[in-house]
Amino acid sequence: KPIMFTAGIGQIDELHLAKGAEEKGMLIVKIGGPAYRIGMGGGAASSMFQGENAEALDFNAVQRGDAEMLQRVNRAIRACVELGTANPIVAIHDQGA
Repeated sequence: KPIMFTAGIGQIDELHLAKGAEEKGMLIVKIGGPAYRIGMGGGAASSMFQGENAEALDFNAVQRGDAEMLQRVNRAIRACVELGTANPIVAIHDQGA
């Protein structure tokens, strides 16, 4: 089984370093794809080849990506960030795996 290590580098405006405080009346927006039961299969699911096990366990496997949805979410966040001080995003919480 191959092992892969990754890293990333980037930049961020100091304006976006800290989450803003919540206030009564703020809107909560959820963006992204469907919520899979990612990780519920645990190590047993991640150690098998896709299709080699029960279908239910296969869909519970760790790391199920959706490149198209990733691009859509990235574009939406980037468009907001490029608004500078008019950025409507106060805080982001990634509920991913």
